[in-house]
Amino acid sequence: MLTDMPYKLVNSILFNITIYFMTNLRREPGAFFFFYLVSFLTLLAMSMLFRTIASVSRTLSQAMTPAAILILGLVIYTGFALPVPYMPGWSRWINYVDLVGYSFESLMINEFNGRSFQCSAFIPRGPGYANLDPLQQICSATSAVAGQTFVDGGAYIASTYQYQHAHKWRNVGIIIVFIVGLCACYIAATELISGKKSKGEVLLFRRGHIGVKKAKTSGDDIEATTSRPVEHQLSKEMSAVIAKQTAIFSWQDVTYDIKIKSEERRILDHVDGWVKPGTLTALMGVSGAGKTTLLDVLATRVTMGVVGGEMLVDGRQRDASFQRKTGYVQQQDLHLETSTVREALNFSALLRQPAHVSRQEKLDYVEDVIKLLDMQEYADAVVGVPGEGLNVEQRKRLTIGVELAAKPQLLLFLDGMY
Repeated sequence: MLTDMPYKLVNSILFNITIYFMTNLRREPGAFFFFYLVSFLTLLAMSMLFRTIASVSRTLSQAMTPAAILILGLVIYTGFALPVPYMPGWSRWINYVDLVGYSFESLMINEFNGRSFQCSAFIPRGPGYANLDPLQQICSATSAVAGQTFVDGGAYIASTYQYQHAHKWRNVGIIIVFIVGLCACYIAATELISGKKSKGEVLLFRRGHIGVKKAKTSGDDIEATTSRPVEHQLSKEMSAVIAKQTAIFSWQDVTYDIKIKSEERRILDHVDGWVKPGTLTALMGVSGAGKTTLLDVLATRVTMGVVGGEMLVDGRQRDASFQRKTGYVQQQDLHLETSTVREALNFSALLRQPAHVSRQEKLDYVEDVIKLLDMQEYADAVVGVPGEGLNVEQRKRLTIGVELAAKPQLLLFLDGMY
């Protein structure tokens, strides 16, 4: 809290001075310094409030829900969007615990009390009312007095918002009480409530679904299994699961120019290459060499900049279907946390494989992909989050599987694979 104080001071000074004079508030030294005092105290109180919410929550999602609801309540029951006289009786108590409401009342009193505002319109008015006696007309604003050409600011906020001048400094004391109370709650919660402990890497399964557990082997069995080569019992060979590719993909004089801060920069400079069908081609280089950029350009995943050069499939230019016929595995493993591995693969296969392929064939192909990537043990596991769900290796396998389930006809680009 102390280390954060200099930033709060500088930020509040710059912000409040700008707001005060830009909105042409009361041009008096006392009014300005009172405005800054209340604004700074409110900043500290709100900081303590959100620190308290954070300290009593174990995760970000747990903190965001009450914080969002509190912000909504603070804004609605401050007294401006919904003035005090219009607040329903059953929810009036929210205004009593709204610390921003006390700040708003003090600032309104600071601005309006002791000032007179000239009327811009009187009632009644129009044809036939031009020669009325001044005592027969009244200003069209709230709390106006017949015969007066101005409205008293203190009377205006008293009738419109039920704000009293006696509450000006009382509210400052209430805000200080909020700061001290919330600070005590924050410190106590920080000391007593510990962070969420890591449970290590644990696979999570839906109710009624149990993962395929590997059978335990005795010492003799281990000795026997280590004395012979490990056999992967796959129902189909890789060549049978993944259709053999025959198309040759090549690129020549590929360039990629991008504008960075009004300066043109060339990221790729006349790059040539080709991919032999049915093989794995590795693109290697130091960090920052442009490997990801080249893959993005070749897979037509870039959305900005200028791409030049030729990229050919069997000697012909790529057509609009090139993206659909290729798969692209990104560096990030982006998956829905609540889905299972099989659901993610089924979703990809059902939506991305051609429409003429039957639903059952798509689902059967997913089972082949699961066996190919050796994911039977956690096929029904929930993706979850790191620590409670799939680990890094399993997530990367799932990312590859999602693209394989789409059954790309031409190429499968894999970025960030080692």
